[in-house]
Amino acid sequence: MPQAAPDDSPCCGELVATADQNHMVRLWRIAPAALELAPPEELPAAVELRAELRGHSSVVVVVRFSPDGRRLYSASTEASIREW
Repeated sequence: MPQAAPDDSPCCGELVATADQNHMVRLWRIAPAALELAPPEELPAAVELRAELRGHSSVVVVVRFSPDGRRLYSASTEASIREW
């Protein structure tokens, strides 16, 4: 279950970052088909896990892309901020 609200990349709209209670940030590629009410059998191919970013030692509470979409930031309950 995601802990932090997801954020999408402003540069292309196909990358989404999420975080959950396991201290990890995940990057997902969301194909346009997933945004267009595709039939359920097509959705697994439309959503692809691209990366699992590890480095926090506590729950990640915020994930945000930079305005240009080139960097991702995350913050956790241990008061650390990471730039990926």
